[in-house]
Amino acid sequence: MSFDIFLWLIYFDISILILYICPIILKQIIMPDFTADIDISPSDYIYECSDYEIKELITELKEGGYLKGGVIETDDNNIIDDEWTEMINKIYKNRLLLSNEDEEIIRNISKRLI
Repeated sequence: MSFDIFLWLIYFDISILILYICPIILKQIIMPDFTADIDISPSDYIYECSDYEIKELITELKEGGYLKGGVIETDDNNIIDDEWTEMINKIYKNRLLLSNEDEEIIRNISKRLI
């Protein structure tokens, strides 16, 4: 009788090893790691994003250093555009250093343009 119990315990241990432990080990050893390149155009990606996702994308681009200040910089500007972008970025980044009079001047200019 005790020999039957011993055989049953061995069978039980082997079945647990085969059913539960071996697949985990085999998956870690044998399963390949696949990577894929997906070519999506930026316009297609943006078109499918919600407003919230677009705001998150802009935040990530700013944090990653791809967007400076509040102005998007491009490489195809002429010298006058580059100077203008630099001036606007300085105002944007240092807004708290402006006097009340400076803010009022900027506010009046923006009202005129709208």
